Amino acid sequence: MNVMKTKNGQRLRLVGASKQPVEISVIGEDMEVVGSVHSSGMVKVAGTVLGDVSADAQLLVAKGGRVEGDVCAREVVLNGEVYGSVVAEKRVELQSSAVICGNITTPRLMIHEGAAVDSDVCIGPFKARDALAVRHD
Repeated sequence: MNVMKTKNGQRLRLVGASKQPVEISVIGEDMEVVGSVHSSGMVKVAGTVLGDVSADAQLLVAKGGRVEGDVCAREVVLNGEVYGSVVAEKRVELQSSAVICGNITTPRLMIHEGAAVDSDVCIGPFKARDALAVRHD
């Protein structure tokens, strides 16, 4: 069981769509990864990745995080920077300090005020699934 504690001591258990615990891989603020990254769980990027990043669950690029490559996941939440294409099977959320320079393909897109977007956007469930299949081949 994945259990995390918040700052106030509250216990959290992360559970995926299958109700099984989801593993979290973290690329810390002081890390730079050169090459592709893939996780069968969730990935949080707080540092820099020079390469593609994919996750079977959620991909979170935190404020201050940077990816120079394509990202692909079930859900993508950006509050950092991505210079490459973003593909999500379920949804993409661009938070207020997000910067995206690359195409976005997803069935659902949420853009918070303040996000910087230089993208072509393709919204539709079949196209997102097709793009995911191509990315994983």
